[in-house]
Amino acid sequence: MAISGIIKVVLGTAQLTQEYGVSYKYSNGPIGDRAAAVLDAASMVGINSYDTAPAYARAEEVLGRCLVGESQVYSKIYWPKNLLDTHLAKFCRNTIRASCENLHRDRLDGVFT
Repeated sequence: MAISGIIKVVLGTAQLTQEYGVSYKYSNGPIGDRAAAVLDAASMVGINSYDTAPAYARAEEVLGRCLVGESQVYSKIYWPKNLLDTHLAKFCRNTIRASCENLHRDRLDGVFT
């Protein structure tokens, strides 16, 4: 999807709270206290879509505190390999519910597995 001739960007949030990613070795560590400023700068250049996950330490909580205005949030579900198929739906519902609570949202815009 193009926005004013710019391809839409989804900002990953793993580095908000943990040492993550290829570029980590070139950075000063997790963004932590600077998260609000980073998310604000992203918003100012038109980024309003975010990729997060419960596995990204406290990234959902940080994102939930910092997001204002219209935004799209996509999360992920990682389930244990030993989870029985009969419990999978309940596990997914509970994970999505917890993510929504962390993000202070009624819903997610997408969930990846």
